[in-house]
Amino acid sequence: MSMIWTPATGIDVDDIARLAEDNFRSEVENEFEIDIPHLKYSLTLSVVHQFYNPTSTLLNCLRDETGRLIAYTWAKPGDQAVWSRDRVLNIMMAHCDMTISPRTRIAILKDMLNMWEDYAGYSQCSVISSSTIRSDQSAFLRLHERQGYSVRGSVAYKRVKPQASS
Repeated sequence: MSMIWTPATGIDVDDIARLAEDNFRSEVENEFEIDIPHLKYSLTLSVVHQFYNPTSTLLNCLRDETGRLIAYTWAKPGDQAVWSRDRVLNIMMAHCDMTISPRTRIAILKDMLNMWEDYAGYSQCSVISSSTIRSDQSAFLRLHERQGYSVRGSVAYKRVKPQASS
């Protein structure tokens, strides 16, 4: 199966929102009031920001050979912990279509982990912070540990080396 990650465009926004709603609504709807138009608004802003300033956000999509969206990841650089000046890349979303095989989902998550490290370096972040609120999170966090992340509760952290500025 040939799949290539691409930066999200406006055409992807509806598919991303649909994937989020179809596969993950049940994970958050008891704690959050789901607002799909607001999600689409936020996605659209990220698409525009990423286009004009690639170090402002990462929003990438993965489609299968039929063109169906099967995964996306969304990250924002620049936050800082109150106890450090290190720039942090916060992973906001790492979603896969839950109807695809577990083996494929694991391969996709490995791609995401590598993509985050590359993007953290590119956007001058020295720490990656990836969290999950999913009820079944053990496999997700185990994959982070195998990639060198330190896991604290439902949050995984990894120190990376930012790329030299040019």
